[in-house]
This record gives sequence, structure tokens and C-alpha cells, in this order.
Amino acid sequence: MNSPNSRVQGASGPSVTIDPTQLPLPVQGTVASTQQGAWNVGINGTPSVSVNNSPTVNAIQSGAWNVGLTGTPNVKIGNGFSSPVPVISNPPSQIVSAVASYSLTSTACTGTNTSELVFSSRPSAGQVFVLTGFSWLLDTTGYPQDFPIGVLLYNASDTFRASDVAFSVTPAGPNGATGKTEAIYPGTVALRPSAGINHLCMAPTTSGTKPTGFAFVHGYFAPDE
Repeated sequence: MNSPNSRVQGASGPSVTIDPTQLPLPVQGTVASTQQGAWNVGINGTPSVSVNNSPTVNAIQSGAWNVGLTGTPNVKIGNGFSSPVPVISNPPSQIVSAVASYSLTSTACTGTNTSELVFSSRPSAGQVFVLTGFSWLLDTTGYPQDFPIGVLLYNASDTFRASDVAFSVTPAGPNGATGKTEAIYPGTVALRPSAGINHLCMAPTTSGTKPTGFAFVHGYFAPDE
């Protein structure tokens, strides 16, 4: 096409003159596109996609999902100082379930009707006794049924009271005797010989009540850490 206006003539039919300045030619109406084989519509390169809202994704896969932690991440535990996470780095060395008799002649456990619980087995050097439960029985003669009866466990050295270990309370029984079994999880250190804490004392907190029968202690010996 050497002239500004080109003329195209088919094998038969009229001649059509095309002005090159009008290219590309606009198409009006419906255009039928046909090709053989599968169509391929793809994205070339690595384009950036911007999402302007918060779409919902319906994720489906076959089989079990596996959500794990890769590497060595830092895990934050929200427990505060008032409820620390108990940690025992070494497993218990001996499970203890022993009968404890009441000794009212203890010089370490003092107070009205306060008695020392005398263990049938005790922690050896380098061990502590972790209390996980105890059972107690008091003579509550004279108290009406359902009156609250309480007991305090504390530990002591030969010369001073150390700390409270556990507290238990239950309604008075009908026959002048009241008792209860308490579970303490994950447990609390009740005896620590390395610090001189060798005595576990039981003190009735309801005036006029006193120990009777036997007490039972449950727990384990663990390394002193």
C-alpha cells in the first residue's frame, strides 16, 4: 500500500477503500471467536495483587490438616506472679501414701489441740516431700450438724513456724465426728529437710475440736531443687 488510501478487493464483490489513519477499525456487534484446542489464559511474571477488603476463604483439602511450629519459637505463657506455672524438672522418685498419727507432744507444732503428723516414711537427703492430698478426722462433739469445721496444715522447723501448706473446711457430721479428704494439685512442698523444715502440723481452726483417729497423707518424694 503506497498511497494514503489503500484499496482491497476480494475475489468477488465490491472494492473497499481503507484509510490507514482509521486503523484499528472499530467493531460493532457480536464477534464470534473460535479456536481449536484448549484455551490458555495465564499471568506472565510475578504481578502484585492488592486486596482492598477482608474476603472469606473457603479452604478445603483432602486428608488431615497439620498445623505445627517450625524452628524454635518463643512461647508466651500468661500466668502472673499470683498463679505461676509449676515446674518439676525431675520426675518423682517415690510415691508416698502413708498413715500419719497425731502427736500432741510435739515441740514444733504448738497451739491448742495442734498436733504433728508423724510420717511412716520421710524424704532422704536431697529430697522434698510434695503433698498432693490428705485426710483428716476431728472430734466435733457438741457442734450442731452442718456447722463449718476447719483444719489448717502448716510446716515448721525445730524452732519456728515456716508457712501454711493447705486449708480444709467441711460441715460438721451428725455423730460428733467430722472428716474430709482433700486433693492438692499439682502439689505443694510440705517438707524440705535441707531448710530444716521437717515437721507437718495440723491445727483445728474451729475452737473446741481436736484430732481423733488417724490422718492419711498422699504425695511423693522429689529432688530438692
